[in-house]
Amino acid sequence: MIRTLSKVISLVLCTMSFMSAADDKNEHELPVEQCNQNSAEACEHIGMYYTNVVGDDSKALPFFQKGCELNAKESCTFSGNIFAYGSVVDRDMEKALNYYEKGCELKDGIACNLLGSFYENGENVDKDQKKAFYYYTRACNEGDWAQACETLKEISDR
Repeated sequence: MIRTLSKVISLVLCTMSFMSAADDKNEHELPVEQCNQNSAEACEHIGMYYTNVVGDDSKALPFFQKGCELNAKESCTFSGNIFAYGSVVDRDMEKALNYYEKGCELKDGIACNLLGSFYENGENVDKDQKKAFYYYTRACNEGDWAQACETLKEISDR
């Protein structure tokens, strides 16, 4: 229960942290041409706009996916979220985990923290405390995700 709540809080914080970056644009001012020219930042920005301002993950997903292909770490995490929760696509945990893993490889603390939680609790993966510890450590150290640091302390105290 606590881990599930932690995941929800992680997702909310992730969304909130990008809202201000996207909410000052209107659809006609989006950097679509830059995204088409393979600007990861532009693709991610458009995805954030559609998710946070318009509230349409179906429009956001292709931009997040392209951003992830171009190594925009938050785009990978948001793509993972869309597949994990199946809001606009069929729920596909294999795809979600792949996106989270890439986000974590790119040092996104939220993606690493979510993977740690999945492995710690055996959610959609086989329960594996070593992998959980590995991902929480990455989230804490590389991703600078304080929640993961707290979880590591809890695990160590057990």
